[in-house]
Amino acid sequence: MNKHNKYSLILLTSFLFLVGCGGCAKTTSQSVNAKTNEIQVYAGPGLSYQKIDAVKNTKKLDIIAKKNNWYAIRLNNNQVGWVPSWLVNNKVQVNQETNQTAMAVAKCNVYQNNSTSSKKLGQLSQGDKVTVVYQQNNWCQIIYNHSIAWVKTSALSMSGVTVNAKVNSSSTSSSSSKTKTTLQKQKYVVVQQDNTKIRKSANINGKILATVANGTKLTYISKSGEWYKVKYNNQTGYVAAWICELVTTIKQPTKLTDATIALDPGHGGNNTGAVASDNTDEKTYTLKMANVIAKQLRSAGAKVIMTRNNDQDVSDTSRLQAAANANVLISIHFDASANNG
Repeated sequence: MNKHNKYSLILLTSFLFLVGCGGCAKTTSQSVNAKTNEIQVYAGPGLSYQKIDAVKNTKKLDIIAKKNNWYAIRLNNNQVGWVPSWLVNNKVQVNQETNQTAMAVAKCNVYQNNSTSSKKLGQLSQGDKVTVVYQQNNWCQIIYNHSIAWVKTSALSMSGVTVNAKVNSSSTSSSSSKTKTTLQKQKYVVVQQDNTKIRKSANINGKILATVANGTKLTYISKSGEWYKVKYNNQTGYVAAWICELVTTIKQPTKLTDATIALDPGHGGNNTGAVASDNTDEKTYTLKMANVIAKQLRSAGAKVIMTRNNDQDVSDTSRLQAAANANVLISIHFDASANNG
């Protein structure tokens, strides 16, 4: 960018807004007071989650876990809810040292309450690891899909390892473009000519199940030799690979907590960007802005990749690699103008 005297702030973004535990003994969780008259309780550690309850400022909040700037609290109905830490009186330390992991010794049901007659929430497979919050009679209370749930004590084996309670096990941040992330990818087959036959078997003489037009998208299942196994109109069949194209796309998340966002603080190192009248460089402010945005995104539960964390040169290739590992890349710049801004 050209050097000028004044900044005109332009934030160039393509912003994506998809928008406890004892060794089977009760935890020594921390109680704190709410700062406001009423605090909204969310289903997960971020504002993008559904509001599930509200607590009054007179209520003691029973904290069983902490994630970023959010507290997981136990609600009266045994559910786990999340509240923003900045809205509670959190001058005291949250005690999370008595949490313990356990492993399912066999496939077992997970229940809403400590009774087999209560709603079944799902199942644990043998070897699944969980965090135990509390034990009552022959039941263990665990953290399961953002909520408190119950399983039979006999189905669990205590590991003896104490950990911090984790309600959402996904990583919340990445420090550089080299960080490995796992994006959900989906494949589909695009037909390249009219009257393409979908056959029952991977053979040119196979029974014709359907005939589709050029440009038709088919759900990809697998490949068998020179044939793609596909799904079309609830039928499974084969289409010749030589007249089709296999396309791989990144499945875009529907909520912020499932998103990976790459932040690119413009310039860096020898590339200073625009220079202000006080001789401060654009590269300094783009990094400061990126750090602020990263903190907010992580607080909301998103994964964040930074193309740079300090004053260093970043190649275009590195920026593109960051974009390839994320659902969206946000590049931040401050432009300068001699006439306004």
